[in-house]
Amino acid sequence: KRTHRIPPGQSQTTKWPVLDASGTPPIDLAKWRLDVFGLVEREISLTWEDFSALPTVEVFSDFHCVTRWSRLDNTWRGVATRTLLEMAGVKPEAKFVLLHAYDYGWTTNLPLADFLSDDALI
Repeated sequence: KRTHRIPPGQSQTTKWPVLDASGTPPIDLAKWRLDVFGLVEREISLTWEDFSALPTVEVFSDFHCVTRWSRLDNTWRGVATRTLLEMAGVKPEAKFVLLHAYDYGWTTNLPLADFLSDDALI
């Protein structure tokens, strides 16, 4: 309920611009995996079927893209990140998450604290 919801330099849109630097990657759901490992009590490896069977939550939020557009008032449905973190038993000394994505070697690292909010989805 903030009054200034669009960051400086962003423009509001009601569409979903599709911007993809390398094209949409082909994804074989029979080979799809989500692995959680590292500073955890239990490493987990989920197939698409396993992941799809997890409970989902609904989140209402704005979306701000790095390409300078914002879309307000979105409803998202997905698996809460907290669910995966609890399944794996993240150790107290873990401070960051390193994400590896399927599409052409994409990676990023984020503070673990970003994943602990109630509205963080996978």
